[in-house]
Amino acid sequence: MLFRYRNLFLFGLIFTTAILLVVSCSKDSTNPGDKEFMLPDSNLSFQEHIGPLFLAKCASQNGCHSTVDNAGGLDLTDYQDIMIHIVQTDAGPVKLVEPGNSNGSFLYPILVSDYLGKRRQPPDGPYLNANNANGVKTWIDEGALFVTD
Repeated sequence: MLFRYRNLFLFGLIFTTAILLVVSCSKDSTNPGDKEFMLPDSNLSFQEHIGPLFLAKCASQNGCHSTVDNAGGLDLTDYQDIMIHIVQTDAGPVKLVEPGNSNGSFLYPILVSDYLGKRRQPPDGPYLNANNANGVKTWIDEGALFVTD
């Protein structure tokens, strides 16, 4: 009899744990790294769009580009750092962001493929979705502004 109750208890515990896991993985997660950012097609700013995207996707939790963990000396939460950062590549030094020129910048191309001898970022994924990568491209092409009018 005790064996049956123990099995019933274990089944209930496993079932409850499974339900809690499913509920905690909902789209409304409070973890900013889990949020999907849908960026507009134009009029992007670092303060309103790109900074929060980088914070959630590149700097928080397992991210490598925060104030504390700044791989390659790059803090993607700091606008000034982004704007002055130079990347040493196989082709020589390249500005991380060249306002008005996403394809001449290092930042956009490295988000969509291997580039100038460097691996696509983040190296182990998950990669930015197409909307987010295009948002970074548009932000750079629009002048990589901190704020927009």
